[in-house]
Amino acid sequence: MLLKRWCKEFLALSPYSGLNTIEDGSFVRLRELSFAYTVDQEVATRFGVKSLTVAVSGKNLWMSTDYSGIDPELNSLARTNGGISDHQQSIDAFGVPVPRMWNFSLKVGL
Repeated sequence: MLLKRWCKEFLALSPYSGLNTIEDGSFVRLRELSFAYTVDQEVATRFGVKSLTVAVSGKNLWMSTDYSGIDPELNSLARTNGGISDHQQSIDAFGVPVPRMWNFSLKVGL
């Protein structure tokens, strides 16, 4: 919960200069999930191989948050400047969120 701010909104040109930019950044995220299935050897031999494993994995699949910014974990300004200062911590302006990624794999034993 935020307290009443002591200064008017848009008092300065910088969007990071007032207390109106502070908010709760709590979140729950499904960062990574993977499944793999090894086919029975009898079935694999039908395809002319000794073993066969099929796998799928995903990253950044789901997030629940009331945060109004791009991503509560994003810290783009500190990344580009090579270090983290107190002012730059958790500023997500000009940042790109981590993309959702899917990976599929097929492992074949000959």
